[in-house]
Amino acid sequence: MARDWRVGSVLAMSLSSRSIGQTDAHVVGEGSRTAWTQKQLREPCWQEPPRPKAGNGAMEMIRTLRVARQSAIKARTQAANELHALVVTAPDAMRAQLRRLKVPQLVATAAAFHRSAELTTPTAATKLALKSIAMRYQHLSAEIDELDHHLDQLVAAAAPALVAIKGVGTDIASTLLTIAYGGCDWA
Repeated sequence: MARDWRVGSVLAMSLSSRSIGQTDAHVVGEGSRTAWTQKQLREPCWQEPPRPKAGNGAMEMIRTLRVARQSAIKARTQAANELHALVVTAPDAMRAQLRRLKVPQLVATAAAFHRSAELTTPTAATKLALKSIAMRYQHLSAEIDELDHHLDQLVAAAAPALVAIKGVGTDIASTLLTIAYGGCDWA
């Protein structure tokens, strides 16, 4: 048995093992019958081929910047995990020095390591790896800050009343706007 309950829609459809043409449709909350065509009942919006985005307007800009921001956050988290993994496997003296540091202090410490002219010891190789990953973490943090700045401006211009609500910041507002304007065409 398949079900199609569309939130915010006027259609709630229940498909049993009967044929597709024999569906029960009713208006959610009103209980009256609707005049939906058989095609609309057979092909819910998620089964239609995806339509390309228009690529214009504030909502599209917000959506694309959120994609870039989420990717940068994921990569920064991965870099932090890699730093911790390298500390766990680092030579004893280095591990003792770095193990108790929180991520911001670990990143700052590792980014400040000096590069050795030659990699002749495991400690030198570990320092180089930690420095590389720490610098990546810092670069991703700067990228996230820049994307946040642009998102702040776009969301404030697109929905100032939404951002003015206590507890609704740019991240929540951009998520709500993306969902509200990026879903299926319910018309």
